[in-house]
Amino acid sequence: MSQTETVVSAEPSGSPIFVAKQPIFDRKGQIWGFELLFRGSGKAGEATFVDEDVATSQVLCDGFFLAAPGIEKGKCVLINFPQHMLLSGAAHTLPSDKCIIEILETVEPSPEVIGACQELKKAGFKLALDDFVGQPGYEELIALADIVKVDILGQTPQEVIRIFNTLKPYGCKLLAEKIENRKIFELTRKLGFDYFQGFFFKKPEIIPGKKISSNETSKLKLMQEIGKEDFDFKELAKTISHDVSISYRLLRYVNSAYFGQAKKVESLVQAIMILGQKQIVRWLRVIILSDMDAMGNAQAAALTSVQRARFLELLSESDKHVNMPSESMFFMGIFSMLDVLLGIPMEDVLGGLPLGDDVKDALLGRDDKARFWLELVENFEQANWDRISQMIKEKRLNPWETSLLYIEAMKWTREILGESTREE
Repeated sequence: MSQTETVVSAEPSGSPIFVAKQPIFDRKGQIWGFELLFRGSGKAGEATFVDEDVATSQVLCDGFFLAAPGIEKGKCVLINFPQHMLLSGAAHTLPSDKCIIEILETVEPSPEVIGACQELKKAGFKLALDDFVGQPGYEELIALADIVKVDILGQTPQEVIRIFNTLKPYGCKLLAEKIENRKIFELTRKLGFDYFQGFFFKKPEIIPGKKISSNETSKLKLMQEIGKEDFDFKELAKTISHDVSISYRLLRYVNSAYFGQAKKVESLVQAIMILGQKQIVRWLRVIILSDMDAMGNAQAAALTSVQRARFLELLSESDKHVNMPSESMFFMGIFSMLDVLLGIPMEDVLGGLPLGDDVKDALLGRDDKARFWLELVENFEQANWDRISQMIKEKRLNPWETSLLYIEAMKWTREILGESTREE
């Protein structure tokens, strides 16, 4: 990924730490890990440096430990390190069993840098070399790297093949980054790249003419059923009982330590009553979305949808400047990638869903006021920090509280999805 500028204010207690995580996929299309991108920002439009190394260390370390509870168990985490951070030894404050140190493309392969990388390897860290495009002079770093990230953007197929052949003898894992279309993804996969990253996986192309399967239709009908203002718990339990997977996960969820039930809950009706209408509706929508897999990218799309929904809901509940009800904000987030999950245009998906006009218009890009909030969370995901700062200032949001809400949404997403997302 491109280098992210790291900025903090002179008063650490008042400086928000913004965190974005971008998924990395393996050859099976499953999430292998995440790249974490951090930024600590001071007052809008200002950046005061006390000491660059200390400031960046604070953002990296504090940011990682804030974000860690929201990172799925067993997933690798890549963190960007510029040259001065490598030489300062800041990486040694991070857990070597979870973090992969990503050496930015601006790092010069000097003897000092090589030595710092060798020390990291001795300490048990894995190294990734970022944005490699075949440039000479990086042979020593490549030899030390466990992963080399190849910048695919703008490269011709011939150039990609040449870079691949250059790296293959080193025996390191190869990650194709900045993949933006199916053609280049298929090329890199066919060549033998191990991992893949880019906007193509976030918003896969929609294949024209796809029809919704009967299984997906039944799930959408269940969405409609729970969208009613009032419903019969027994009837809902009966509907859920027809799906073994959802039944199992509901009982497992209610019997988890989170609810602290003295006795084991074995009845679906009882489980629904324990959760209550609002919570069961929210939980079912999350689980239903995580089960839809039209493009083979349901894991990432479901995670993104749920995280968006929770962030927008929390934002509405905590900040008076948000002009939409929390329920509408949640719906807007949870349905924002339904076209990806089903592989059909959003217009065709929304027709039968019980959503307000403001939410539907936002999802279709027709309501700028409601769409603003969806764009805010999208900018968080893409680490567009300058735009985030502008949007926060425009709506007079609290930067610190907003960044913490996004991190809280990451944690909540992991908790509520649990084992429903597929692990390696």
